[in-house]
This record gives sequence, structure tokens and C-alpha cells, in this order.
Amino acid sequence: MSMSTSRDKAVRKHRRRLKEQGFRRVEVEAAEPDASLIRQLAKVLRGGGEEAEAARLLLGKIVSSKRQGLKDLLATAPLEGISITRTRDPGRTIEL
Repeated sequence: MSMSTSRDKAVRKHRRRLKEQGFRRVEVEAAEPDASLIRQLAKVLRGGGEEAEAARLLLGKIVSSKRQGLKDLLATAPLEGISITRTRDPGRTIEL
């Protein structure tokens, strides 16, 4: 078994502190021109404050508009004037 170096211990300690602060390490693959932008965005988000909230709001709108679930689709559907009813007819009787 190999012994941990002081650098390995320092990295583990650093990552544990970040986790305790509510951060999570994330690795992404990006095109070369986008790498710097993603780093800058991560820095803004880590910093908190108004800029981080604005970035989250904008990114949330961009991402959620591309992947909309059925519940969201129905919530935004124009259903005015449409009557959706369900009969309470249990159908045929079944003897058990």
C-alpha cells in the first residue's frame, strides 16, 4: 500500500471543507472557447450575491425552456373553455 503524500492529504482536507460549506465538485467537458466562460460562470455562482442570483435565473430559463416536462406543459397550456371531466362509472362488476 502506498502512503498518502502531504499533497494528497491537503487536497482531501480542502475538498472536505468545501463539501461542509455546501459546495460540490463538478467536472464538465466543454469546447475550448467555452472553457474560460464556464470557469468565469462558476466563479460568479460560487461568489453568491445578486450576480449569482441573476445568473441562476437566466440559466434556469434557458435550460428549462429546452426540456419541459408534461406537468410544466400542462400548467402552461391554454385550457380556457375546455371542459375536462371524468365519469365515476366503475365499469362492470367483478365478483371476487
